Amino acid sequence: MQTNIKMPCQFVLQIVGITEGQIQKRPSQTHPTISELSDVVITNHGNNDISGNSSNEMGKAVLAYTPSESCDGLSDTGSNVLVAPCPPDEDEDELIIEKIGSNNPFTHCVFLSIFKEKELDENGNVTKIPSKKKKRIYKKTENDDDDDDEFDCEDNYQCIAINPKLGNEITESLIEKRLITLLPPVKTYRRNVPMYLEDKVDSVFSFMGFCEDNIPFIIDVNNVPFAEYKHGERRHEDGPGSPPTGSIKNKHFTKTAYFPGKECDNTDEMIKRINDIITIKRESITRCYIAYIIQRTDISHFEISKYNPEYQDVIKKAINVGVHIIPIVISWTNEGVALFVTDNLPFLSPLKNFK
Repeated sequence: MQTNIKMPCQFVLQIVGITEGQIQKRPSQTHPTISELSDVVITNHGNNDISGNSSNEMGKAVLAYTPSESCDGLSDTGSNVLVAPCPPDEDEDELIIEKIGSNNPFTHCVFLSIFKEKELDENGNVTKIPSKKKKRIYKKTENDDDDDDEFDCEDNYQCIAINPKLGNEITESLIEKRLITLLPPVKTYRRNVPMYLEDKVDSVFSFMGFCEDNIPFIIDVNNVPFAEYKHGERRHEDGPGSPPTGSIKNKHFTKTAYFPGKECDNTDEMIKRINDIITIKRESITRCYIAYIIQRTDISHFEISKYNPEYQDVIKKAINVGVHIIPIVISWTNEGVALFVTDNLPFLSPLKNFK
C-alpha cells in the first residue's frame, strides 16, 4: 500500500482472527430480504491472530454480517473481503437478530474489502512490473533516488475498511494515543453519548468528554471507504472509474475521498446531528469536530460529496460557526492492522461561492 504523504505510520488497531473470503451471494440465499447478511466462502487458511493462533477454515461457507450495504461495489456479490469471527452482539445487532431469529445467527462479520487496480499504459494494456521491484508503503517523493518509471508501474492494492463500526474504534484509539492534532489532550471521554436540551438538541454523539483544560468536546465520527476519479461525474456508476490518461505519476493516488456515499439517499439523521452540533457550538465553548475516517490511501484529498447537496449545505453552516472538519487517513494491512497515516489530508471545502 502507498500514500501520498511520506510520514511514519503508527499502529492504532488490530482485528483478531482476520481471514480472506469471497462474498458468494448478497443478500444471503437463506435470508434474501436482509441486505446486511451475506454468504461468504473462506478462501485461505487464515492469518495469525495476535496470540499467534491460526485458523484453518479454507472452503468453509459462513453467514456474515455485512453492515456496509453495497459500499460502491466494495461488498457486492463476488467481492473479495476480509472477515473475522463475530457472533451477534445483542446490544448493537438487536435488529438483525430479530430478523433472523436466535436459532440461526451469523458467525462472522465483514470488516475489509480487498481492492485492486492494475497499472495500465497509455494504450490501456497492463504494464509489466519488474520482479525486482519491492512493494513500498509510501508514495515516492522528489527526494527519492529510485527509478521513477519503475515506481509508477506498480499496481494499487488496498484493504479498505467497509464496516462502519470501525470508525469509532479507530477514533477512540486516536484519542487515547493523542494523535488528533486539533484535539488537545483529553482528560476523560465517553462513547455514544445522548444529549437532550429541550427545543434545541436531541442527538447521540460518537464521543463527548473534557480536555485537560476542562473545556468540553464533541466528535461526530463518519466512516469513509468511498473514493473515485472525477468526483461528481459518476452518480449512477459503481467503483472509482478510470484513472487519468497520459504520463501522470502515481495516477492511482489521485482519487477524491468523499462522504456520504452515492447509495446514501437519506441523510436526515446525519444532518440533524450536525445541526445540533452547530447549536452547541454557537451557544457554548465546546470544541466541536466532525471526523471523517478515510479507510484507504489511494487518494489525494477529501471532499464533501457532490451527490448530496443537502449534506453539503449543513457542512457549510458548520464550518462557518467554527466546527472543525478533520479528514483522518488510515492504512490497513491484510492482517487486519490499522495504521494512522495523517489527519492533515487536503480538504476541498464546500464553502466556495457559499453565502
